[in-house]
Amino acid sequence: MPDLKSRLTEKPGVPDTLWQEAHPLWGDAEFKVQVYTLEFILRGLDTTIISLLHHLQMEEGTIPVRSQIPINVLKSPVSQFKTIYMTDREYRITFENTDSFVLFYGYFFAARFCFETNKIELFLAQAKPETLAAELDNFLRVASSLYLQQQQIFLFHSAAVSVNHSTFVFFGPHNAGKSTMALLSPPASLVLGDDLNALVLKQDGLYVASLPFPSEMIRNRPQLELPVTALFKLEKDEDFYFSSMSPAEKIAALYGSMPVLNQRLDDFTAFREVLLAVSGSVPLCRLHFTLQPEVFSWLLQNRNSIPR
Repeated sequence: MPDLKSRLTEKPGVPDTLWQEAHPLWGDAEFKVQVYTLEFILRGLDTTIISLLHHLQMEEGTIPVRSQIPINVLKSPVSQFKTIYMTDREYRITFENTDSFVLFYGYFFAARFCFETNKIELFLAQAKPETLAAELDNFLRVASSLYLQQQQIFLFHSAAVSVNHSTFVFFGPHNAGKSTMALLSPPASLVLGDDLNALVLKQDGLYVASLPFPSEMIRNRPQLELPVTALFKLEKDEDFYFSSMSPAEKIAALYGSMPVLNQRLDDFTAFREVLLAVSGSVPLCRLHFTLQPEVFSWLLQNRNSIPR
């Protein structure tokens, strides 16, 4: 959440001059975090901020680091990039796109991703360490998506649960029941994540991978990827049943749950064929459900009748 004691900006936004001048690093320490096969190295952080980022460290797993991405954290001469209103109910990152760059910013961070160099510039403004740690968490979510989607790997708002050799991925809009499904999972099941996971389309099928971005409910996640048994768009109802979706509905539903990608409409055309392949790689349908623990036993009993 933003630091509500910070002053309101009269003209929010990111000035063009921010990218044209040299600026000092924020601090002299660095923080490393692995996101799927990427390792981000944030250079120039304050140790106080780093101490608040340990929730991004995952348990040891089986996913190797294949590329490192160093990012200098620069001290912003701008005190705040967006106005904070008391009526704001939801944190939102602003995106501005050009042919050469993606500019994205929150209240106290601004970043620019360059397509030509494949590098990111990052500025932090002055705020409480807790606020800046939260801003860096949001920055890393966007940066991860920008890099991974180049490999046709997509961040996906979802809950992923593995139970009895089946891995189910549940998705839908806010309050659809993603975290609830994770909490209803049987004791012997494995929850990869209940907020943000990665969908990875490989030659042998679709996989879901855990990511270091926890929700408030589930903090510790293993670092691994598993083959997906089925994708379910959640629909709260009075009973358990499946309902089919058309190819267009499947693509729209997937696209709507892919943060960053769904903020950049120009990318939809480029990734449409990949999304079509993802939607056809495993059964994908609506799951109508009630908030009862029996949902997983019902799913396992009916997994052979899931419509594609």
